[in-house]
Amino acid sequence: MLDVLSGATLNINGASGNVVTITANGTPSPGAWYGLRIYGTAVMSYASIQYAQYGVLGYNGASLTIQNSTLSNNSQAGVYLSNAGASISGCTMQSNTELNAVYVVWYEYSGGNLSVTNSTISSNGNGGGNDGGIFVQMYDDGWNGNHGNRTGTVTITGNTINSNNYNGIYLYSYVNDYNTPGTTLINATVSNNTIGSNTNYGLRFNASGYNTSMATRISATVNGNTIQNHTGANDAGIYSVSNASDTRGQIAIVGSGNIITGNYFGIYQNNSYFENITLTEGTISGNT
Repeated sequence: MLDVLSGATLNINGASGNVVTITANGTPSPGAWYGLRIYGTAVMSYASIQYAQYGVLGYNGASLTIQNSTLSNNSQAGVYLSNAGASISGCTMQSNTELNAVYVVWYEYSGGNLSVTNSTISSNGNGGGNDGGIFVQMYDDGWNGNHGNRTGTVTITGNTINSNNYNGIYLYSYVNDYNTPGTTLINATVSNNTIGSNTNYGLRFNASGYNTSMATRISATVNGNTIQNHTGANDAGIYSVSNASDTRGQIAIVGSGNIITGNYFGIYQNNSYFENITLTEGTISGNT
């Protein structure tokens, strides 16, 4: 394990044909070492991080920039963020076995930012409900008075996300708190991705609120994606659910130019009273 403390910066500067490889000694297996743990800043280019528990972990305001790198065969996640942000571009993330290629939790935290662009994300996860390609959860469950309006921003553009074990992309906003009113909001842009053959859902949204004076929201712009071949019984290209007792939990999805084809369900709205999906100028065909 390597720790980068708050205020410090880790730079990994490889090059095409001269990749910096960080792994365990000998003939490793997934989980052979802990990973790179970042509390400050990390900037990585042309790195290969393998056989850790977590390839790169960002904590408590950390900032990660990962470009043209490979994160593979890690036992939990390729990139794991806890109240931190990351920009990931041109990367390959595959065979991270237990959780996700990218796993994000923003807990009572505002201003979180995740960008994943032009990357290949495949064969991640172990079949748990949150597992697969990219998972982002923003939640307030503290009961401690630390409340208000919180917003996290997610941009997922130009990626190939396929053959992950449960979800391609899963965005989840959750509140469970009686205290000061406020809103927990994920603002997402999902555009020009190819999302296919994940074992349950291509693109999944969940806004849940219980016992709460707060509101939970997801607002997503979904443009120009191809979402295909989620073929198991009750699988869906796009799946959305609002597990809230009233309109405090809401999902709004808008966009155009998507191709949604070859899925069991093209679009599956569960509890649609609290959801609004408006997709235009695309193709929805060949779904069971």
